[in-house]
Amino acid sequence: MNFFKLSKLCFPAVLGIGFHWNCFANPEEGMRGIGDVMAAARQEKPLTVVFFGGSLTWGANASDPNRTSWRGLTKKMLREKYPRTPWTFYDSAIGGMGSSLGVFRLERDVLNRKPDLVFLDFTLNDGLEGSAKGNHDLKNQSYEAIIRECLKRNIAVLPVFLTARKYTEMKDISELKRRSEHIEIFRQYRLEYADVLGLMNSKFLDGELDTAPLWPAELFDILHPWDSGYAEYFRNFEHEWKRIEKSPVRRPVIPAEPISGKNYDHVARIEVADLNLPGWTPRLPFLLSDNFDWMTSRWVDKVAITSNADQTGVFDYKLNGNKLATLGLSFRGETVALILEAMPNSVPLSVSIDGGKTRLIKSRPVRSSRFEFWFLASGLDADKPHRLVIVPQEPKQGEVGFVRLGSILISGSRYAGIIN
Repeated sequence: MNFFKLSKLCFPAVLGIGFHWNCFANPEEGMRGIGDVMAAARQEKPLTVVFFGGSLTWGANASDPNRTSWRGLTKKMLREKYPRTPWTFYDSAIGGMGSSLGVFRLERDVLNRKPDLVFLDFTLNDGLEGSAKGNHDLKNQSYEAIIRECLKRNIAVLPVFLTARKYTEMKDISELKRRSEHIEIFRQYRLEYADVLGLMNSKFLDGELDTAPLWPAELFDILHPWDSGYAEYFRNFEHEWKRIEKSPVRRPVIPAEPISGKNYDHVARIEVADLNLPGWTPRLPFLLSDNFDWMTSRWVDKVAITSNADQTGVFDYKLNGNKLATLGLSFRGETVALILEAMPNSVPLSVSIDGGKTRLIKSRPVRSSRFEFWFLASGLDADKPHRLVIVPQEPKQGEVGFVRLGSILISGSRYAGIIN
C-alpha cells in the first residue's frame, strides 16, 4: 500500500503518510465474526491471528512470554484444539500503550499481516475507571475505529477484557465506565467478547479465587501477574471460547456512523526522517532498551536526530559544536501526537501549536533507550492549517544533548496530514 498516494487521493489539500479508512472497502461487505473463524478452523483452513494490545497481551512478568503468557497459552490451545489447521500468529502488543496509539499502528502492525482474527486488548490501558466522556471520548473513538476498520477488511475481532489485581478484587465492576462503554460498542456492532475480568471478579467475590499467588508480593507489581496469573487468565478465556463456540454464529454489523465519534476517520503517520529537514539526520532506532516492550524499533524503522555531538560508540559521544535544530511543520487535522525515542542524553522539548501556550516535554529517566508516545492536542479546527513547532532546549556548556524523533501522528474527521 502506497501511503503517499492514498494521502493525495483521500485528502487532496493535505500531504503526509496517511489514509482515510473509508478508502478501502464497502462497510456492508464481508463482516466475518469469531464464529466464522471457529468454523474455518474446524474445516482445517489456514488462519492468521494477530494479538493486538498492551503488556498483558505481550506477557510482562511471564517467565517465558511466548509460552507461559495468556497469549502463549492461547496459541497452544488453538494448535491443540484444531491440530490440522495451519496457524500463523503475530505478536503486535506493546506495553503501556492503548488504542490512542493502536489506531495509528493498525495498518503497519495488524492489517499488513492480513489476519483472519484479531484479539483486541486495549480496554485496561485506555483507563478502565478513567473519566469517560460519553460519545465524544477520544479513547472510545480510537478503540471503535480499530474495530470498525478490521470489520471492513473482513477481519474477525474478539475483544478481550484482561484484568489487574485491583479490578479482580473490585466490589462492583459496573463502576468501570470504560468497560461499560466498550460493551455498548460491542452491542452496537454485534461483537462477541471474552470477559476474563468479569469471570475472575465473580470468582473472587464468591471466595473461589485467591489473588495473592497470581500477583506474588515479591514482584512488587499488582498489574502484571506471574505465570500462575496468566494461567488463570487463560482458564477464563478458554471458558469464553467454549461458550462462544457453542452459541449460534453472530455476524457483526457496522453502524452507518461511528457511535463514539469520527475523529479517527482519517489518520496520518508522518515519519520525521523522511522530511529531510535542515539540521536533522535519519538514523536507525536503538536496538537497546530498558525492556523489550519499549524498543523503538517495535514502532518505527528510523528516527531523525539533531545533536551537538557525534556518536562514536554505544554510549560514547564527541562534541561537535552544532546547535540543536528546531522543527516546524504545518498540518490539518483535529488531534496531533508525537513519537520520540528517549535516551540518557535526551534534552527537553518546548512544543507549541499555532504560537499558543508552550508545553515542555521531558522524557523520564532512561538507562538505554525507550520510545515514548506524547499526545499533544485535540479539538483543533480541521478546516484551517495549524503550525506545530518543536524547539529543543540547548544542553549546558560541555554536555551532550540529543533529540531523536520518530513520527508525527495526526487524525481528524475530515483531514489528517501535513500541508505541502
